[in-house]
Amino acid sequence: MSNKICLWSGPRNISTALMYSFNSRKDTIVFDEPLYAHYLKVTGLRHPGYNEIINFYCTNGNKIVDDLILKDYNMPISFFKLMSHFIIDLNLTFLKKVNNILLLRHPLEVISSYNNVIKNPSLRDIGLLDQFKLFNFFKNNHIPFIVIESKDILKNPGFKLKELCEALNIDYDPRMLKWDKGPKNIDGIWAKYWYTSVHNTIGFSKPKTRKIKLSSNNKLVYEEALKLYQIISKSKI
Repeated sequence: MSNKICLWSGPRNISTALMYSFNSRKDTIVFDEPLYAHYLKVTGLRHPGYNEIINFYCTNGNKIVDDLILKDYNMPISFFKLMSHFIIDLNLTFLKKVNNILLLRHPLEVISSYNNVIKNPSLRDIGLLDQFKLFNFFKNNHIPFIVIESKDILKNPGFKLKELCEALNIDYDPRMLKWDKGPKNIDGIWAKYWYTSVHNTIGFSKPKTRKIKLSSNNKLVYEEALKLYQIISKSKI
């Protein structure tokens, strides 16, 4: 398998922390959501910083795949943090040439967290619909993939990262457990809207238990999302 790693996450997960974790390695070059501008351009969704993002980054998703994701780099490993719902209008054959990770988070927690930024997210917004599409695409096309859940990483970061590295056929590096506090030069320009919490960390935070109440609209999305989550989670490491 190649040393190109595509992390497919939903929003409001620990994908940014995991990106920082891989950025702490000395053998890895990291890219933050290179398909975000493509997704905003195709959907027209007015996320925070919309104009700034689509004017700064390439909005042609298939060109990004060819020129950035499939590009050869001087580093042994290239890591791409990606959101699963960004795959809209993409030729997915490139997934056969990379190592794919599905990063799960329980939909109850995702919906609650997403509401803090954008109210009443849809099933597509929270990423599980497209994670399920990717899950089926991998299976139907016999493409190896890894499923890992954020809460498992947070409970025991060292152990789960070792498992993840083993599944990726790369050496585990204990430096993956720590990073410097504050913004990073690898952050996308949207970091000021989304990364406030993770910028205050120097490593993986311990999981928090709290009671979550959902609105009636959120409950409908949650019920559908839970079905998909339960199917995908059966394959996690």
